[in-house]
Order: sequence, then structure tokens, then C-alpha cells
Amino acid sequence: MKYTFTLLILLFLISCGTKKNQIEHNVETIDEAILVTVELKIVIHIPYCGGARPTDDMINRTKPVSASFMIIGDNDFVRKVKSNELGLIELNLPVGKYHLKELSKMVPFEEFFANAQQPKDSNIKVGSRECYQRFWDKNVIDFEIPTTTTTVIKANGRLFSDCYTSNPCDTYTGPIRP
Repeated sequence: MKYTFTLLILLFLISCGTKKNQIEHNVETIDEAILVTVELKIVIHIPYCGGARPTDDMINRTKPVSASFMIIGDNDFVRKVKSNELGLIELNLPVGKYHLKELSKMVPFEEFFANAQQPKDSNIKVGSRECYQRFWDKNVIDFEIPTTTTTVIKANGRLFSDCYTSNPCDTYTGPIRP
């Protein structure tokens, strides 16, 4: 009887350990199943800055951006990511809404605006506070992963560029450059 009782307790403990391993394995499988592959491509538009009449190719030129960004999710997800030399970012994310933001905009607006007020060039007129607020609020890409049945999400983002200023709020007032 003593041996039977010991054997039953031993079998009970072994079965509990096995059940625990099954539960942990299922949790890992569920976590892996809810991740969706996200492929982002970031380019910058190369503006046409004068000269001969531009062709369509000259007007629509872009080049890949290799830089660091922040991905911010509405589910409190925050991660710094870097695009490669082709402008690509690939990662796995859970279902939710996300925003890709430039690192320079990851400061409070007042600090961002104060930095913009620094004299850059006497030929550049600094834009309004409202324009800077809209520029600061704008993300490179906003995207959503709707369900776990989606396997790959692809999104493209485009950064601002101008011939003579570093943002769309400032205006170049100097002479036309050759």
C-alpha cells in the first residue's frame, strides 16, 4: 500500500510537469502566431531645382533612405529601427495600429520648434508655429495590422526634401541658384 501511494504521487507529479510544459509550449505558439511580418520601404523624393525643362523622370526621382526611426504602436509598443541601404525595414509585429516617426521628432514640440528657430541661413524665412506643429505631428508611415490572418503587411513612406530648406515650413528667399 505504501509503494502504491508513493507511485501514485510520483505519477501525479510527473503528469503535472508534463501539463505545465504543454501550457508553456502553447503560449509560445500563440505568441508566434499573432506576429505578422511587416515590410516598410522608406524613400526620399529628390526635388527638381531648376535648369532645363524637367522630364518626368527628373520630377519623380526618389532614393532609398538609410536612417533610424521609431515605431510606435497604439498598444504601447515602441522600438527603434533602422532602414538598410535599400530603405527597407522588416520586422514582426502583433496586431494593432502603428506609426513610423523620424528620430528628430521624438522630442517635445517646444524643443523641436526651438531648434527650428536657430538661424540657418539669412536667405531662409522660418515658417509659422502652426506649420511646424503639423510637420512635427506628421509620421513617415501610419499602418495597421488588422487581423492575425494577414501574413505580410507592406507599406511605403516618403520623406520631405526641398532644394534649399530642410522642411516644408521654411521658405527660401534668396537669389535663384544656378
